[in-house]
Amino acid sequence: MSDDYENFEIVFEQTERLAGLKGMNVTESEVAEALSRAIGEGYAEAYLLSPQIPHGRKVEYSPDQLHELWFYVTPRGKSAAKGIPELEGASGPVLE
Repeated sequence: MSDDYENFEIVFEQTERLAGLKGMNVTESEVAEALSRAIGEGYAEAYLLSPQIPHGRKVEYSPDQLHELWFYVTPRGKSAAKGIPELEGASGPVLE
């Protein structure tokens, strides 16, 4: 999650890629648990997106809706991620 809403599939793919850079493997359930903790600690938020107004509505996270929700990093999450080399792209931080 950087500067856009991301669904769980994207969050998992990116987490899996970053873990692979460190020689680690992660499972979907581990990433879902970590995402739940990040939301609970205020680093991310869960949303339902819709083509109707309002297009994005913040909702309470529910594991039962994991694949229907979209996630967005909070200012607290962006601040915590700054300076982590794995989260910086060639043109600067991924989290902007």
